[in-house]
Amino acid sequence: MIGSMPQRCLGGTLAVIVVALLATPSGASGAGATYEVLQCHAQNRGIADARIVEPRAYGISVGCADPGAENSMRIISRLGAAKGSAGRIRWVAPNQAGFTRVRVEAKLRRDNGHYSRLYMADAEGRETRRIAFGDGLPGAFNSETWDGQREEQFVAELGCDERAGCLQSNTAKTWIREVKLELADFADPTILIDGSLFGSGWHRGEREVTFRGEDSGSGLGELAVTVNGSRLGSVPGTCAGVIPGSGLASRLRPCLGEISATTLQPSTHEPPFHDGQNTVAVCAHDFAGNETCEKRQIAVDNAAPTLAFTNVQDPEDPELIQAPVSDANSGVAGGEISYRAAGQTLWQPLETILESGVLRARVDSSADPSGTYEFRALATDVAGNRVETTKRVDGLEKRLEFPLKSGVELHAALQPGGSKRMTIGYGRRSLVAGRLTAASGAPIAGQEVVVVEFFGEGALIRERITRVLTDAQGDWQTRLPAGPSRQVTASYGGSQRYLSESVVGGRLAVRTRASLRRSKGRVPEGGRVVFRGKLGRLGARIPTGGKLLELQVKQAPRTWQTVGEGFRSRDSGRYRVPYRFGNFYQYDVRFKFRLKVAREANWPYKAPVRSRARKVTVLDH
Repeated sequence: MIGSMPQRCLGGTLAVIVVALLATPSGASGAGATYEVLQCHAQNRGIADARIVEPRAYGISVGCADPGAENSMRIISRLGAAKGSAGRIRWVAPNQAGFTRVRVEAKLRRDNGHYSRLYMADAEGRETRRIAFGDGLPGAFNSETWDGQREEQFVAELGCDERAGCLQSNTAKTWIREVKLELADFADPTILIDGSLFGSGWHRGEREVTFRGEDSGSGLGELAVTVNGSRLGSVPGTCAGVIPGSGLASRLRPCLGEISATTLQPSTHEPPFHDGQNTVAVCAHDFAGNETCEKRQIAVDNAAPTLAFTNVQDPEDPELIQAPVSDANSGVAGGEISYRAAGQTLWQPLETILESGVLRARVDSSADPSGTYEFRALATDVAGNRVETTKRVDGLEKRLEFPLKSGVELHAALQPGGSKRMTIGYGRRSLVAGRLTAASGAPIAGQEVVVVEFFGEGALIRERITRVLTDAQGDWQTRLPAGPSRQVTASYGGSQRYLSESVVGGRLAVRTRASLRRSKGRVPEGGRVVFRGKLGRLGARIPTGGKLLELQVKQAPRTWQTVGEGFRSRDSGRYRVPYRFGNFYQYDVRFKFRLKVAREANWPYKAPVRSRARKVTVLDH
């Protein structure tokens, strides 16, 4: 009953707002609860819901508050009445409600064809159940009772049922008082709810709950919001038809059928909310006691994640920065690790991943000047709570000295001999070898050393790259294939533990090779010799227009002179040079010829280089 409901306003600010509310299916307790209405009764002398039908032949007076009228309502014969004419006092059940019990004190008497009766009727006023009727004898008030299922109307009536009509009577009467009506409310209340609290996902901080209710039976007694069984707030119905302190009604519909939209703005950070799953219920109670509740499971997380850096760095991977993070409720959504030089203000973010409950980031400690660096970690959970720390698990500040990786020593030299400069013949192969050790001198095994051969201008390829692994003693070596001159470098890219290093292995010079052949070894004076040959060009590109060459002849024991002018080879590296001797020889003369490969900026082999000498004898006629 409404009298047992708390009649207090919401604890907090209530804002009545006009919103488009989301209609939701509601769970109900099962309609059919009952309530009692008193009219013309010692506890309520009013008859606000009595509907009076008073034709001219009958008179109806209301004396519920008049002891002289025996505190009753009276229907009497005032004039003669035609058949079917009747004076009535009736009560009509509200929509979705029905009478289930009537208790009334009545004084009923027939006379001169006027009948007196009490009955239940349907919505059209047709009698469905007779409660009592009067006889022709005088009498006192009698208590009359009816119990049933569901009836639409209760009627007290004095009327004429004589075919010829009824003469006026001073004794015919229908008097009633102490009217107690029991009604069943067959309609459960309906609830409409909305608000950010009912959104999907996790919730934190302040949220809104908007609710309203309707009831088409006895009217709404209260709307209440509870969280985990504790009341968050409530709105009482407007119930003017209630007899104070009794739990009884003075009206057939004691309360208004609607409670307007109301908004609560609770903080999920305060009780009765708690982190985790919460049961939020919005319940509507009508005056009869029918209840409808809409319950939702709401996930709440107002606690920030737990976050701290590891105490020490992994010696095998010192540039890996780790910060274990956990969240007991919504779970960790992500985070960021950043760093800065000690004493600076701006943080530099690092690319950070969340993996297996740990924020991980890598810092390139060799890219910044040596010194002390500070670290900061940020993390958020799915609900949006944020935490920031510069501390380690042990409570100390996360500070590291750069660089974090250990230095190495990389050695490289040309082989054999271990020289940094070496000259070899055309078409020969060579070696480069070395050793990789830690700064302490300990060998570093199983690491990749990259050997790069940089060829000079005019080579077919700019560079050749070879990768080799160090052995158990940190030693490494690789072959240098035949080809042009080159500079050889070795580099170690570093690892998670060691810094990178690069050194020059050496300068390998490769001599040019060129052949020289003659068409004849002996010619008469005035005769002609053709010199032919080929330039070695493995891995080299013949310059545009040919490679510059010189044909030389020996003039003295140690003096060679270029014959004519220099010439250029064909694109294939081959050449052909004709030479004709004079007619002035007085005796046989023997000459030595050789080919000189001249030095040019775009030739990738060592020059100048000379071919083997060839002899030509000129015969005197």
